[in-house]
Amino acid sequence: RSLGTQDQFCDIFSVLLVYADIDSFYMPHIEDLVYPIAFFNVNNKWSVFDPYYGVYFLNENMKFSPINDLKSNNWKLYNLKFDFNNSDNISRIFGNKYTNIHQIRNFYQSIFNLLPSDEEINNIHRYSRGGRSYVQNPIDRLLYQIYNPQ
Repeated sequence: RSLGTQDQFCDIFSVLLVYADIDSFYMPHIEDLVYPIAFFNVNNKWSVFDPYYGVYFLNENMKFSPINDLKSNNWKLYNLKFDFNNSDNISRIFGNKYTNIHQIRNFYQSIFNLLPSDEEINNIHRYSRGGRSYVQNPIDRLLYQIYNPQ
């Protein structure tokens, strides 16, 4: 496995959020789409972040777009380092993968259409959601072993 792959970025990001007491996990794929994405919970609403590219999604109130906003195309694209309004930045962020903002939006919207709802996520036991963010401290590791004996 290569170092610094997309899933590793998601894994580390979700672990750091859990250390900061923010509920988080990542999924390496959603249905048949293999694309790791990190989930986090703010104000009892789940949202997503793409840590590999530093891409996040805000709604019209400049708050992280909850999943229902993402699914209904109520989001704007942001990057931690570059402004998407400058087309030169697209290649700085994604390399040659995309040539314009519409391709990027369409790609992310295809992911968002597949996302589980808040209710579906909340109904999954936290140790079964994905990644290893919940088992990085000794107490959670013990609880995980009790929950998931092998």
